[in-house]
Amino acid sequence: MTETFKLSCFERSLWLSFSGFIAIAVLAEGHPEGLIITIPFLLIALSDLYPANSEKQPPQN
Repeated sequence: MTETFKLSCFERSLWLSFSGFIAIAVLAEGHPEGLIITIPFLLIALSDLYPANSEKQPPQN
C-alpha cells in the first residue's frame, strides 16, 4: 500500500510563491538560465495534482 503526498492549499501556495520569488530574483539578476532552479519547487507544489500512478486502483474495503 502506497501513501500519497498531499499538500494543503496553504502549503501549495507557499511553494508556488517561493518558486515565483526565486524566478523573479533570478530574472532581475539577468540570468534566465538560472530558472532551472525553480523546477524542484514547482514539482513539489504540483506533485499531488498530477499523481505518478495514473492507473485506476480498485477501492479498498
